[in-house]
Amino acid sequence: MFSMGIKGLVRPGEPGREIGQVRLGRRTIRDGKPGPPEKLDHFEILTRGPNGDWVRDTALHAVIGERPREIEVLVAGDTPDEVFHNELALYRSSGRRLCYGDGEAAQVVMLAGDRARVDDSGDITVARLIRSGPHEGKFSTDPARRLLSMAALSELQADPEKPGVYTCEEAVRLPVRCSCPLMASDAPEGKRCKPHGILRVQLVAANTFGPVWLFRTTSWNSIRSIAGFLEALWEQIGQASLRGVPFRLHCTPQSVDVAGRRQRIHVAFLSTPLPPLELLDMASQFRARRGALSVGRAMLPALSAVDEVVYDLDDPAVAAEIEEEFHPEAVEPEPETEADPEPEAELDDGLLDDGPSHDDLADATADLDAMEF
Repeated sequence: MFSMGIKGLVRPGEPGREIGQVRLGRRTIRDGKPGPPEKLDHFEILTRGPNGDWVRDTALHAVIGERPREIEVLVAGDTPDEVFHNELALYRSSGRRLCYGDGEAAQVVMLAGDRARVDDSGDITVARLIRSGPHEGKFSTDPARRLLSMAALSELQADPEKPGVYTCEEAVRLPVRCSCPLMASDAPEGKRCKPHGILRVQLVAANTFGPVWLFRTTSWNSIRSIAGFLEALWEQIGQASLRGVPFRLHCTPQSVDVAGRRQRIHVAFLSTPLPPLELLDMASQFRARRGALSVGRAMLPALSAVDEVVYDLDDPAVAAEIEEEFHPEAVEPEPETEADPEPEAELDDGLLDDGPSHDDLADATADLDAMEF
């Protein structure tokens, strides 16, 4: 029987369109430029205003309260990976996600026109083509420099007139190791790799189906808490769908030690009001309804395109928004004095070879949490 409808147009489990954000911090402007975020001790709900800017949703706050520390939500996805995307990422104020990874492996994002240069000692420098502004057409040294291997350069085009210079002819992601000095809390301002977490939820108070709100954070403690809870709960219910499970998104104060001084931060975490036995019964009913279509790890490859379609982290508009919210210290790219830049002294051989391990960084997350919200 012939049926109408575009095949593959709608993906199983694809969440609704993003219409709002849940935040634990507020943007600030200093001298006409984005400043350090103002930390909040409560959640703030934002939606798009008439001019396309994010504005406080007064209608929703009239329902959930002016300073809510707990919000009832449903998650927009079936599995922890769909619900809560998290990664290590380096941004720069050129509207670019330069590099992203999981603490073990990473990818450097290069666009057409970007260059890589190998110097006499074998070090590799990445130079980004500046595509707008007063320095358009010139190159800016990438802070994610000297992480590429010689093998990765096979994806680029060697310049026949400039030995050691390679040009990117089309967008490509080149594999690199992760971690590096840019993950450390004392990395240079504007060149710091940070953890990023994006939680997709539907707000119960909105009393509508479909629209999705995003809660974004760069807090190690919040990311660890949310990811750990979702994974544990998913295993508890036998890897049945998380969709439909009632959740509560909380923020709670926590004391951390920063440079020998105690500071108070606010950390986000999830809980569910359902007792364990009721959760198991709910999961059993879900599997009975969906039968062979129950979503588990085996179906993740089929759903992996959802991230790229619904929330493209390489979209310049999305990248610029993340930079403004979480990377206000990122500086505008300045052109190099030469087309083929030399490595900067601040990232010497010793730093790259003996950078902090992923385990070392996990033990020093309090410093980062005190700086982010």
